[in-house]
Amino acid sequence: MSNSVKLYTIAFEKDEKPIKNLSILDFFKKLEKYLETRNRTKTIFDKVITCSKFYKDDNYKERIIISFGKLKEGISFKFNDNGNFEEIDMDIFNVNSFEYDDFEKIIAITTNGAGPGIKYIEAYLNSFLQSNFEYNIKIRALFENKGIEILKKANFIRRVEFVLDLTHKFPSINYSNKTNVFRALFELVKSTKEDLETKTFILALGVGNSKRESSLALDNVLEMLEEIDINQNFIKEIYVIYKNDMKEKTDLSKLKEYKMMIEHYFKINTNLISPEYLRDNWDNLILEKKLKYYKSKNQYFEKSLECNNQYYDLGK
Repeated sequence: MSNSVKLYTIAFEKDEKPIKNLSILDFFKKLEKYLETRNRTKTIFDKVITCSKFYKDDNYKERIIISFGKLKEGISFKFNDNGNFEEIDMDIFNVNSFEYDDFEKIIAITTNGAGPGIKYIEAYLNSFLQSNFEYNIKIRALFENKGIEILKKANFIRRVEFVLDLTHKFPSINYSNKTNVFRALFELVKSTKEDLETKTFILALGVGNSKRESSLALDNVLEMLEEIDINQNFIKEIYVIYKNDMKEKTDLSKLKEYKMMIEHYFKINTNLISPEYLRDNWDNLILEKKLKYYKSKNQYFEKSLECNNQYYDLGK
């Protein structure tokens, strides 16, 4: 167990694309009402999974907090008044909690390794959808690129090298006005693929053997790297050679190796974040992590689809 949460987004999907006009918040409201008169315990992947009552934030109706439990297997014991072991004659669950924020379109999930993980929570939620419903609920991790954070602290960027795998589909990349030069370079790559049928292309931008203090335009390079989705297969690797000080030797950063899930640590001495604590400290989490999850979340929802039929019932 831990005093941290990991950040995800959640949506109805079809063909791995989110459905923009099917509301996850409406699903949770519908599920809460459904569970008032029905058994909430289910067998998911041969494990017994259940959930608690739904917690609310009275100040923010778009937020819902739920705890999920996985039945502890085997026999458990406690000390009785005589100092002897006594079997616990009741079900014991290992728990993880999550909070969903419909405005931000993110969820934060506690990291109790013994509790139900994403695979179980996702399957548990989908188990309430009817089998003929053509969409499913998907929970997807949000990532940040630690390599870019390292480069933001650098004073000199000597060289940026893109290793491109042209066997993959050429992506559509949005650029700001400041990075039009990179648009032209990638258009050159695209024409090279079409005309020469090459499978690999290495694009290097650098200052050559110029003075120690020479550097590519730091702001523009960082802006370009943040705009490009470096996690797509088309980009095999991006190497950045940088220096923090004129006297230092250059260092190498492989940006794709620095992709990490976004995790938030609460400043509390506990082994388990309670749903109440998660609710009461949500605004601090958003304030600290929004810039980190914003891009990853938006890239996911940019490929959204609309469905024709928004009506569905729960229950299988």
